[in-house]
Amino acid sequence: MIESGAYGLAHVYQTALMQRTALFRQVQRLFDTYDFLVTPTLSAPALPATHKAFDELTVGNVAAGTPRYSWYPYTHPFNVTGHPAMSVPVGWSREELPIGLQIVGSWHGEDRIISVAALLEKLRPGPTAGRWWPPTSQTTHHHG
Repeated sequence: MIESGAYGLAHVYQTALMQRTALFRQVQRLFDTYDFLVTPTLSAPALPATHKAFDELTVGNVAAGTPRYSWYPYTHPFNVTGHPAMSVPVGWSREELPIGLQIVGSWHGEDRIISVAALLEKLRPGPTAGRWWPPTSQTTHHHG
């Protein structure tokens, strides 16, 4: 990526900066009306560790493109705008994979996001009553 940047044109870079500013303003205007923006963290449960970043992704037996644009489309806009965002665990998929909820706040709103996350944790102390690992369908007994 660094090497390909050497061939970039200044006007393309400047246009990208202006588009980023426009996106920042658009997102920030949401917080004139709403306290938070809440989204899924990912569009599907966790991928296998062997999945390559640019390999095609299938969600619900449907080809969905590459993970960057298909699997986590809810997170990368805020990497661009700089709005604070936090993912909190909210449960498990049928395959016992973790599911997260993303909370996005206004510029410099980190303290409010952390407060909401703490409230969620207090109301529902983790996906499995305080344990941060999935429920097990089998119990292993050790005999000693």
